[in-house]
Amino acid sequence: MKFINQGEVLNFREFEYERCGLLTGQYAHVVDDKIYYQVHDYPSKPAADIFYAEYNKEKNKYIKSKNNCIIKKSLAGQNFRVFKDISDKNYPYRAIGGYHTNKDHALLKDCQFSKEQTMVKCPNPVWPEEKTMVFSPEISHPRHANGLYVFKSKDGINWELFHSKPIMNRLTECKNLPIGTHGQDSFHSIFFDDNKEKYVLYIRANIKLGVRHVLYTESKNLIDWSVPELIQSDPPFDLDHDNFYYGSVYKYEDIYVAFTPFFENYILDSKGHHREYKNEKTLLMISKNGTSWNTVDELFEHNNSNPEWGGHMRAPHILSFDFDDENIMLYVQEDFLTYKNKLVLHTIRRKDFDQVVRNK
Repeated sequence: MKFINQGEVLNFREFEYERCGLLTGQYAHVVDDKIYYQVHDYPSKPAADIFYAEYNKEKNKYIKSKNNCIIKKSLAGQNFRVFKDISDKNYPYRAIGGYHTNKDHALLKDCQFSKEQTMVKCPNPVWPEEKTMVFSPEISHPRHANGLYVFKSKDGINWELFHSKPIMNRLTECKNLPIGTHGQDSFHSIFFDDNKEKYVLYIRANIKLGVRHVLYTESKNLIDWSVPELIQSDPPFDLDHDNFYYGSVYKYEDIYVAFTPFFENYILDSKGHHREYKNEKTLLMISKNGTSWNTVDELFEHNNSNPEWGGHMRAPHILSFDFDDENIMLYVQEDFLTYKNKLVLHTIRRKDFDQVVRNK
């Protein structure tokens, strides 16, 4: 299946402060008339902040205003994901973000609250020999450093907490998996599923060194969530080498589609310093229930455009999905981990897309 490249919609390196950090632009996504994106390591900032660009109809392009930083001095900047929730007319925008870590994180060096906290032990399936200490998930951390928090907004620009404590964290139990498997350094997928009348969330599972998977959980109120469990896939997932780097899941009318960055990771030494990456691409996956998935196509295979980075880093990856009566729209990050990365729009006729995902 081939998409038509409609050109650049956002340059992540337009201003000087955006040209410092290599990760700037990571996990950019489109919601209504705004693109949300990370800016990393600009002067005096030790972690990611969240900025936005807004679509200007007169100029027919996305514009960055002078005061467009909306999340700062927060670990939610690592993975902030906005979604629309029309069930609340006063606060129609929601977001999820937060990162479960310890007081040694660079962003917390000037945080007096963090200095006063006692750490708790957390198992680490990726590096089991390491002693991992994290903040208690029972506290409300001012910089959202103890798990995933839910936020709300009236306009998609000014944000406040929806709930005072994290709704999920690294100590959250997952079905048939050890404690510590739940990962937060990822691009989460979250939306209200009107098929189920529930919110659904897809998050990372760090199975072991070099192996990542996707967890599914659901909630009626955005606070209380079911026990996360691994999605099922066909072809079956290889628990030794396969990687679903994140889900990138969307509801498409009565079914679900996912654009999942995939690669095989072969660890060549005990410490994981030397690896071999193979078969890098985006999988187009479909599901009728949101938990059991079939791969129906392969998109955006690695083309050696960025040879310095392996695995998920090299192939273009799809960060937003939308559709109208005629077309499917995909917003794709190109040239990631370079200083020329950008967000590009690709389209395909909807009837051609349906031939693949619905076998029409």
